[in-house]
Amino acid sequence: MKKKRVLIFPAGSEISFEIVNALKYSKFVELIGGTSISDHSEFVFKELIEGFPYIDHKDFLKFLNQKIFEHKIDCIYPAHDSVSVFLSEHASEIPAQVIITDEFTTKLCRSKKATYEFFAGEDFIPRTYVSVNDVDHFPVFVKPEIGQGSQGAMKISNMSDLVRALEENHDLIICEFLPGMEYTVDCFTDSDGTLRVVKLRDRERIRTGISVRSRSISTDSRVLEIANHINSRLKFKGAWFFQLRRNNNNDYMLMEISPRIPGTMGVSRNSGINFPMLTLFTFCAEYANGGGYYLL
Repeated sequence: MKKKRVLIFPAGSEISFEIVNALKYSKFVELIGGTSISDHSEFVFKELIEGFPYIDHKDFLKFLNQKIFEHKIDCIYPAHDSVSVFLSEHASEIPAQVIITDEFTTKLCRSKKATYEFFAGEDFIPRTYVSVNDVDHFPVFVKPEIGQGSQGAMKISNMSDLVRALEENHDLIICEFLPGMEYTVDCFTDSDGTLRVVKLRDRERIRTGISVRSRSISTDSRVLEIANHINSRLKFKGAWFFQLRRNNNNDYMLMEISPRIPGTMGVSRNSGINFPMLTLFTFCAEYANGGGYYLL
């Protein structure tokens, strides 16, 4: 069987490194990194394509497609939320298999505001405030509508600080403050849309939005209920995840959803489920073997 040549972009993200660790020993793939800047990826990838324009550059797609032909790329694995959106938007223009779900789901998940509006009325959606005039209780929590790595997110304890934060950034969402434990839920949906795996893990220590200390814990019925409901409303394919945090009543509240590999999914991988590999097999149908999959 010919090995699939898989481009991971951007190659220097923690998401990329998790994908690499999940696939690097596979006899089915050859990994190629793609990067716009000089970073740690040069120490990780034997084959690295440098000089990529940023995705908002007018020539990014032209450059990408040129490298696909030059390096005989079969699949592209996005390793950043904005890259996932771009690739889902332009999947029909790219001569390689893009390992990301459909454009609607990817774009909706990229916006926390759109996510909360889409699931409005569900009991796992935290309270949000349209304006400062609606805030009747402090502290509150503000975060950018579109963002990652906890950039711009902060706890606000009084009205003057809230007004100042909104003056500096008009795209902030005002949410109820959730004081409880934070969790990530690793999920896998097959090509038929059936949710096959739901694994809960805690986020004991977080750095730049990525959990750097996490452990698998028992997945309770409420988490399963939320996961199944999200899966029924959106179209996922392969690995995805969502984050929860407990409120003052100890109820799970949704923080965000993402249709990609999380950086700390290695916790689940080392427990026996290789989400990046399963996702690749799901998108590359010729790997299928009588309804099952070749596993590592």
